[in-house]
Amino acid sequence: MGKRTNTAAWSDKYKRWQINVQKDGLRRSFYSSTPGRSGQREANAKADAWLDSDIIGAASNVEKLFNEFAEANKLLAGSSAAKQIDYYRRVWIAPHLGRVKIANICDNDVQKLLDLMVSKELSRKSVQNCKGILSKFLKWCRKNRYTDYRPDDVEISASARNKGKRVLQPAELATLFSSTETTFNGKPMEEPYIYCYRFAVLTGLRPGELRGLKWEDIAGNVVHVRWAINIHGEETHGKNENAVRSFVLSDQAAEALQKQREQGNPAEYVFPLPSHSVYYTHWKAYCTHNGITPVSLYELRHTFVSIAKALPEGEIKPLVGHSRNMDTFGTYGHELSGEDTATARKVTEIFDRLTAPDDEGEHSTLVMTVLREIEENYRVANLTELSARCGVTVSYLSAAVHEATGSTFKALLRRKRMEKAAGLLSRTRLSVGDIIAMVGYENTSYFHRTFSEMYGMTPREYRLRQIG
Repeated sequence: MGKRTNTAAWSDKYKRWQINVQKDGLRRSFYSSTPGRSGQREANAKADAWLDSDIIGAASNVEKLFNEFAEANKLLAGSSAAKQIDYYRRVWIAPHLGRVKIANICDNDVQKLLDLMVSKELSRKSVQNCKGILSKFLKWCRKNRYTDYRPDDVEISASARNKGKRVLQPAELATLFSSTETTFNGKPMEEPYIYCYRFAVLTGLRPGELRGLKWEDIAGNVVHVRWAINIHGEETHGKNENAVRSFVLSDQAAEALQKQREQGNPAEYVFPLPSHSVYYTHWKAYCTHNGITPVSLYELRHTFVSIAKALPEGEIKPLVGHSRNMDTFGTYGHELSGEDTATARKVTEIFDRLTAPDDEGEHSTLVMTVLREIEENYRVANLTELSARCGVTVSYLSAAVHEATGSTFKALLRRKRMEKAAGLLSRTRLSVGDIIAMVGYENTSYFHRTFSEMYGMTPREYRLRQIG
């Protein structure tokens, strides 16, 4: 057991607490960016934990151990995951962290790498992938007693660029749900995968999940997502631990599935797609024939999420298989509740409203414009300015939004701002005051009251729970 003889000191230059300690000839520095004495105690606690730990292999460098981690991971992950890990190992981790002793790696090392990736204009998604792989690697190192380091104080810069995504627009959705015609290799024909396209938009399933869906996975009106087939043709249990899930079909999704069944395909899989490339080739041809600007197969999934924005986040995430800490079903066979049926009914109503014909043929376009504005400009989105831009009155636009989503513009905007605030509380060390300003609020008391009503706890309590 080691013993700490000093305490963390505040660095004005780096705006963090730092403490330097030594054990068995090895030197380590520990940090905390939390202001005040709580940050000092936090840095001291990290140092104490290391001094008291029984760590082996401390002299090994990151590259050596990462290679071992990558080999071990190949036994558990599919080819796609293995190739992704290898890419980040070769291009980023080995060149920039490879020579660092595992005993000496710290937040500063990881933060420098993430900042470098941002400076090279990699997408936020790419930086997030690298951060996730590093976290997985360090967890493996802790499990094998190579280190006790946890990257608690690293974050991705707000300047990291987001790769723009396109979703199908209302007129294109109307075409998708009305036309089954296509031209393939110069020949007019019925689109063989039309119900697959519709099912993707109506459920938000990933391309690999569509390929992996089996008839045995469907019980009445409930879909159990258990499998996925990756681009290499390998059957996996999906992208992450939350990919295995169950959900109730909306009426439109159930209809698309019934139409697919009526085609009389005896195959084991619901949508017998030979490969991702064949799927996309047919989809592009269908789009060209019907005057639809092609989106990627994954953006069909984003189309569903965009349309379902009126649902609370906790209801969307189980449907699409996102983060476990936000109300996911977790594992196959989880008993579905009445709330899941209610969610399916809400999805049915949203699609009905969005695709229903109206007298002026403009409601759907207006609603999509509003939802996109809330998503992209939630900080400053304003209904009066939006209505002027769209050439309609405030009351007309407000009624169109409420009719299509079942929520008011104000409620949708408030929900988006709270979700963004929750994300910033979880991922950054920004003060609550700074976060309030960043999401578009000036009234502090109103923010605290609204946040507490939505999440059942104060912003500070939410942050502590996420960290803990």
